[in-house]
Amino acid sequence: MPGSDGAPRCPLCGGAMRLVQTDSAGGRETWHCNRCLHEETRRALWHLTVWRRQPGGTGHERYRDADFRTRAALCAWMQRHVRAAQVTWFERERRCSAVVGPGGVTP
Repeated sequence: MPGSDGAPRCPLCGGAMRLVQTDSAGGRETWHCNRCLHEETRRALWHLTVWRRQPGGTGHERYRDADFRTRAALCAWMQRHVRAAQVTWFERERRCSAVVGPGGVTP
């Protein structure tokens, strides 16, 4: 997996990190950099936060939070349930933020 699009980059040296351990019960992954020997633990799940615009344009309020096993599962759920005005992906943190207008989320 080193060098692939899914592999994160080391925050210290910029080298490709490799997956060394997955804790499916705790939802965590351990990644290791061969270049500088940095090791870190990350969430194994993808987290989605859906924000709803407040009436009158006074800001946003958190509408829904959900965790998904894969990015593909998160995308599929959003295609079925969310009409997003703006979607932002945070690849390194494995999370996504979607802003919707009134009526933008269907059950």
